Amino acid sequence: MNFNHLHYFYMVVRHGSISAASRDLHVSQPSLSSQIKTFEKNLGVSLFERKGNKLELTPSGKTVYSSAAQMFELSASISEFVNKTSHQNLPIHIGIADEIERPFAVNLVKNLTKKWKKKDPPSISFTTGLNEGLLEKLRSWTIDAVITNRPSSFEDLEIAGTLILPIFFAVSGGTQNYKKNAISCSTKEIFKILRAMGRGFSIPSSRLKLREEIDEFMSKENETPPITFESDNLATVIRAIIDDIGVGFVPLAYISREVTKNEITIFGPKDGLWKHTLFLMIKRGRAQSPGVFEITQAFDDLKQEILLASSKIHFSSGVEIISKGS
Repeated sequence: MNFNHLHYFYMVVRHGSISAASRDLHVSQPSLSSQIKTFEKNLGVSLFERKGNKLELTPSGKTVYSSAAQMFELSASISEFVNKTSHQNLPIHIGIADEIERPFAVNLVKNLTKKWKKKDPPSISFTTGLNEGLLEKLRSWTIDAVITNRPSSFEDLEIAGTLILPIFFAVSGGTQNYKKNAISCSTKEIFKILRAMGRGFSIPSSRLKLREEIDEFMSKENETPPITFESDNLATVIRAIIDDIGVGFVPLAYISREVTKNEITIFGPKDGLWKHTLFLMIKRGRAQSPGVFEITQAFDDLKQEILLASSKIHFSSGVEIISKGS
């Protein structure tokens, strides 16, 4: 097998196109295309199939790329490979499950770009979608990491980081009688407040993990409040709470800014009613690989940001429960 052909193939997959790879390799597009075709001919298999303007790996291509990635990223020669190539425009592909609030993606990119010098920033791209599809892309080396709230049990994947998000009962900050942004109270008091307010729930749809947790929590408390608004987009669920369309249960990390601005009032024990967990999934053994290492660092930085944001929210003790007829 021609080592250069394997390297060219690896770089095309990493960059996502022949044109991008040719610029990084300082090889003309026609020459690189010819090298890839020669590589396919020598192997006796097709490695790519074109769908519109995109190149996608065939099953054989995924197998070859898996071996190539291990050779270039996990072997002892990785340091030599990194030294010979610049980090400039290093392509980083991250998947984020559509169940997760988008500000996390923005904050991760912000933290990630700080890991490089200004002269050689990476090329970062995000892919959103269903958890199962993203994990399959991770397993086939199409993306470098996945942020999800549903960890995988595949042996070739591992958890590189976790974020623990406490859940609170949230109502509109403009709700009469509850003008403080955070109130410490028990679970029983929360349901008394709910009944007194006469509000229905703004709640995630049934396919979301957070909805599963909410249903389990409600079942334990033997409570079945009416649902006013339901969506598979958490941003719209939160917006409905702010606009007083309904009340709900939300991770504090998703609404900390709205709480400090008094757009939302939260209730519950100071450590939350329960914990919602996010996971950073990567290919097993890639924690020290270029790009992946920086992703894990940026993800870990989010923990400190969440703790800092939470520390700025001060809980008032006690709550006055006023019936809706008062």
